[in-house]
Formats: sequence, C-alpha cells, structure tokens
Amino acid sequence: MKTRTLRIVSTLVGLFFLSNCANQRQGSTLLPVMGAGLGAAIGSALLKDDKEMGLALGAVAGYGAGKLAENRKAKKQLELYNDGYKKGQSDSVKTLYWAQRNAERAEEPPPLEYRYYEVPVAKHITSDGVVVDAHRKIIEVVE
Repeated sequence: MKTRTLRIVSTLVGLFFLSNCANQRQGSTLLPVMGAGLGAAIGSALLKDDKEMGLALGAVAGYGAGKLAENRKAKKQLELYNDGYKKGQSDSVKTLYWAQRNAERAEEPPPLEYRYYEVPVAKHITSDGVVVDAHRKIIEVVE
C-alpha cells in the first residue's frame, strides 16, 4: 500500500512540475487541478485516521496553492508584456524623432562646379588709345 501511495504521489508531483512548464496560456485550470490532486494524495497519506478529511483538506489546500501559482505566473506574463510594449513604444518614438530631425535638417547645397573657358580676344584699341594685340583670355564660370 505504501509503494502504491508513493507512486501516486510521485506521479502527481511529476505531472505538477510538467504542467507548470508546459502550460503557458493564461486562464488554464490545469495547475490548480494538479495542485488539488497532489494535495489530496498528500492529505490522505498524512491523516491516516481520517483519510476522507485529509483528502478533502489536501485537495482544497492544493487547489489554492495551484491558483496562487497560476495567478503569479499570469501577473509575471502581464508584467513582461507591458515591459515589451513600453520598449516598443520607446523605439517607435525614437524612430519618429530621428525621422523628423533628418527631415528638418537643412539640405546642403550641391557643391559648386567651376569651369574654365579660353576665349580669343581680337586686336583692338582701348578707349584711352592703347593698342592691345590679339591674345587668348581664360574666363572662370561658376555653376
């Protein structure tokens, strides 16, 4: 009888830990049910004189412990979700800030382009009577 109870308790403990890891969605009742089963097995084993009372008390205590663990896990998930949401908002604000800053930044004018042209100048006389021979003049044009 002892080995049978030990097997049941160890199976329930194993299922309890597996359900805690594998069951990730909120609102699940598997964790409290596993706690109730584990508590019932332990309660009936501890109270040998009144096994039904031990079974009931253990089941209630196990269910309560399972609910507490489930609520703590759900609260932690909500907290992590809110942290991620805040980080996402922060990244969005930073992206918008830099986009606006880059849009408002004065664009640099395109670099000036210098070109040089060689122009022939014919022989001529200036207004004060000086004779200038034919030559070539270089003119700088900025575009």
